[in-house]
Amino acid sequence: MPDAVPRWKPPRLKSPRTREQAHYTTSRWAAIRRAVIVRDAARCRVCLRAVGGRELHVDHILPLEDGGTDDLANLQVLCREHHGAKTIAEQRRRGFI
Repeated sequence: MPDAVPRWKPPRLKSPRTREQAHYTTSRWAAIRRAVIVRDAARCRVCLRAVGGRELHVDHILPLEDGGTDDLANLQVLCREHHGAKTIAEQRRRGFI
């Protein structure tokens, strides 16, 4: 009986989403995030509610995908509700929804 022919498997690549998320695990991002939270006094820029823990999101005003940067002027604190609404609006604009 002949040996089985090995099947070709394409190399596994990290998905673009995984690479994007890796950015948010660096010590550089942690320092930037802390600076934004201090600057904004941990308050959502939309509703001005004090937020913390999982309710506190640091948002890129102009998303990285659209040419935004991690510059402090391009970052803001948002509560979970307003960050979610902004993200949905951006996805609609891009035609993802």
